[in-house]
Amino acid sequence: MENKDKAAPQTRTQRQATLRAKRIAAGFTEVTMWIEADTCNQLKAQAIEQGITIGQRIDQLIKG
Repeated sequence: MENKDKAAPQTRTQRQATLRAKRIAAGFTEVTMWIEADTCNQLKAQAIEQGITIGQRIDQLIKG
């Protein structure tokens, strides 16, 4: 018996494109950057301490 309501499995690329579109619609922008390993470790530690993501910590620092 087939379940016709179930969507066909998506590829990894399709899932990423869907998630990227949702984030853009929510007002986010994708950013790629290079930072020193020590700086990354500091950001990660600060983010964990605050219970947020590294991206959210970077937002906090930029907003000032």
